[in-house]
Amino acid sequence: MKRKDLFLRIASFACVLAVFCTSSIQARYNPGWNWRTVKTDDFIIYYPEGHEAFARRVISLAPEVRRDISGYLGVKPAPVPLVLHPGTDLFNGFFSLLPSMVSLFETPCGSLRGFGSSTSDLMDLVFTHEYTHYAHITTRSGLYGAITRVLGDDAGILNALCPGWMLEGVTTNTETIFTDGGRGRSPEFAGMIRSFTEDGALWGLSASGASNPYSPPGGRFYLSGYYIVDYLNRTYGSDAFARVSKRQGGNPFRMSGGALKYVVKKSPQKFYEEFLSDFNARADSVRNAAIATGLPAGRVIASETGDFLCSHFWTNEGAIRAVRTGFNKVTAVVDIDPNTGTVIREQPAGNIDRKSVV
Repeated sequence: MKRKDLFLRIASFACVLAVFCTSSIQARYNPGWNWRTVKTDDFIIYYPEGHEAFARRVISLAPEVRRDISGYLGVKPAPVPLVLHPGTDLFNGFFSLLPSMVSLFETPCGSLRGFGSSTSDLMDLVFTHEYTHYAHITTRSGLYGAITRVLGDDAGILNALCPGWMLEGVTTNTETIFTDGGRGRSPEFAGMIRSFTEDGALWGLSASGASNPYSPPGGRFYLSGYYIVDYLNRTYGSDAFARVSKRQGGNPFRMSGGALKYVVKKSPQKFYEEFLSDFNARADSVRNAAIATGLPAGRVIASETGDFLCSHFWTNEGAIRAVRTGFNKVTAVVDIDPNTGTVIREQPAGNIDRKSVV
């Protein structure tokens, strides 16, 4: 390995650590809480006194979540701390490194958009998603696995070097496979990525691992990742991603591209070309089925490269009002003429949550 390549890989790993480790710094807890601890064979669960109902629900889910994910990845993860956090305004959770920890937020979800058809318990979805991160990132095997058993569990985290489409592709797949929801069941999620086949093509493999805050689109590695990992497992066996994960876990400095090539027996670029061919064919099939039913194709009202318009609704004046974000633009609430697609009114909104506009 050339010195330059080694330096780039170490620098990449440092960036990954910065991303995952800052989550735990952001998770501040009320100093007045009295914490309780429940230990199982696979989790050390911490929760504040008074939130026993939340804790009981998570504890009841824990055996199934571990069984599902350890079976999917073919690994036996070490016990991990699981912190239950009721003091946030967000519905979410996270996995952080050094030390490894999963945290789940108790706050209910403000919107079911994008999470598929879940009708029972979204906590099952979040728990499955975040525990998948832990089990995947800490996968290690072979000589490297033996070394990390001597150095300690926190040394075995080099699967964090995976590109974004792998890191979030496996989690969006498991949340779909093992719960009754998941982004793989969301029509909005599917429609967003299919829309890019209407005019041109999807982005390249490298771009699938990046998260752009602007279109096209933010959260790209969730969209790309779900469909690439699904294609990988459909085409090369249901355990194909698990084999890639284990291969990288035993040869971490050869990176995920080498592990993918080892499993699929072709270059990552060739693999991605074949994925695109499959994805486009499926998108065409959905489009043709819609046309066959007589559904109108519709028309694009407003579109500008780099812009993202969301939370749109009709005003009393007959305009379309939406939140607009975009490259080199101030976030704003805009009114759009539906006939011409032009912005007829613009109100700067500052750092607004685009999902909160009513």
